[in-house]
Amino acid sequence: MTRFLMPYGKSHVEIKVPDKNILAVLKPKFPEPLLDPSKEIAEKLREPTGTDPLRNLVDSDMKVAIVIDDVTRPLPSKLILPYVIKELELGGVRRENIVIIIATGTHRGVSNEEAFYLMGDLAAKYKWINHDCDSKDLVYLGDTSFGNHVYVNKYYVNADFRIVISDITPHYYAGFGGVYKSIVPGIAGRETINFNHSMMFDEKADICNISDNPVFLDLREGAGLVGIDFSLAVVLNSRKEILRVFAGDPDRTFLDGVEYIKSFIMVPIESKADLAISSPGGYPFDINFYQAHKGLYNTEKIVKEGGKIVFIAECPDGFGHSVFADWLGRFSNHIEVMNELKKRFVLGGHKAYYVLKTIASYEVYLYTSLNARDVKELLRMNPIKNIQKTIDDYLSENKDVKVIVMPYSYETVPMLTA
Repeated sequence: MTRFLMPYGKSHVEIKVPDKNILAVLKPKFPEPLLDPSKEIAEKLREPTGTDPLRNLVDSDMKVAIVIDDVTRPLPSKLILPYVIKELELGGVRRENIVIIIATGTHRGVSNEEAFYLMGDLAAKYKWINHDCDSKDLVYLGDTSFGNHVYVNKYYVNADFRIVISDITPHYYAGFGGVYKSIVPGIAGRETINFNHSMMFDEKADICNISDNPVFLDLREGAGLVGIDFSLAVVLNSRKEILRVFAGDPDRTFLDGVEYIKSFIMVPIESKADLAISSPGGYPFDINFYQAHKGLYNTEKIVKEGGKIVFIAECPDGFGHSVFADWLGRFSNHIEVMNELKKRFVLGGHKAYYVLKTIASYEVYLYTSLNARDVKELLRMNPIKNIQKTIDDYLSENKDVKVIVMPYSYETVPMLTA
């Protein structure tokens, strides 16, 4: 019998699985975290890749915009921001000319309390704003080659110098997040975001693919219409510790980060399981089901058709998107959702498509703080209160089935080798 601690919110839940049933335990093979991440951040800002040091790129007349992630991402902004701002001030930039933009995409804005969680005392000292994708004063920048009308936050567009701080992580249909994705969708208009996401039905729109993925190519092109003058990106492990820091030219930052992260998040597996037990990795990956689903998406890749998934996601913020919840209630199956999205793409509806597609092929048991009725009627999943009993009952009736355990499914990309 093997014991596992599965992340759940900011804590863990314990499960046990008989050794004879375990096919594999899939998790990223994270390198050792940096012993002194603060030192590494400072050094990368002084010796970036492909650009001069940050302090040499700015002057006292410049207005500077800094983009950071919202609370649905694990980016350690509180650690990074002081070093970035110090370099800006050494370059002569005045405090009143710095604005920090929180890249909310279509998510809700962060509260004052959450702003202090993200930025520490800097939240009281520097101007910060929540991006609003429905704002009337977004700036139109032109169209991508895919036909996307690109609207972006005016504070970013009107800045003299633009900085993006992000974390690079695999994304289930954009290939990878980080750098460009902080602009589109991070600080873009709803119309721009919806158009970009509408290309998710393309078979090339898949996790870790950036070579011919239309979603990625469009968002990169959209971000390029306004530009990024300096990028600082980090790669994190499942404990949100910094593994590597990349800084300087945005293209180099992104591509170097992608190659690095691919070396350990892509995990080979020879065959699929009858049952997968999965957690996206705890907070913030399971802050709501909208985010947690990305772990479920990775999990289903290693489960046999008709198999079972036990998914462990707290979701204290509920569904995370009103449209997502509404569409789950409006449509019977993923085909109906796909047809509607092809007529008129609505962000949030796309997540309903993925969830309903999953439950059409797999039986999902959900351990969560979500209301049990919502789990049954909207997600069409089986709410469970006792994970171990669910596992034991299934294995007692199916003694020879094979089980895969994924404690950090948000950050684990299974690659079938057979």
